Amino acid sequence: MSGDFQAPKGVSEYFPPRSGIFEKVVRKLEQVSLAANYHLIELPVFEDTQLFTRGVGESTD
Repeated sequence: MSGDFQAPKGVSEYFPPRSGIFEKVVRKLEQVSLAANYHLIELPVFEDTQLFTRGVGESTD
């Protein structure tokens, strides 16, 4: 894999050791949420760009 990959603007990346801390926080939030009868939903991370070009035009990021 190429070493010059760059995540899209505004996307956070978590690498060790920070990823371990992030995982602990996520697990705790899951425990608290399930205890309150909340459940996981999966939402799209990225949308089709056509959705946005209709609204704001092609001259933006």
